[in-house]
Amino acid sequence: LDEICFTDHVEPVVWGGCALREGYDWAPLAEEFAEARAAMEEMGFDPPEGVTAVQWTERFTGLLDEGMEKCGAEDIDQMAPEDRQKVMEEVLYQMAKENLI
Repeated sequence: LDEICFTDHVEPVVWGGCALREGYDWAPLAEEFAEARAAMEEMGFDPPEGVTAVQWTERFTGLLDEGMEKCGAEDIDQMAPEDRQKVMEEVLYQMAKENLI
């Protein structure tokens, strides 16, 4: 039992299809997604053709999390402006290197 991970996780779609699972309040998730998309658009980021928004966002947020971890911050707003700038430059560099921007 030590190897079993119990998490607060809800599969968003019904297995074997694309329909959203019923009985779950999607409003908070939809609001969070809209805020993230607006923030990305505000910063001028747009996924290239052939890359889904989910793939792009997962890579972007993964790189951002790595950068914040290196700086010892849990939130980008906790970072000093110069550290935030360095992290964003590294994220953009890596995204460009991977042809994601």
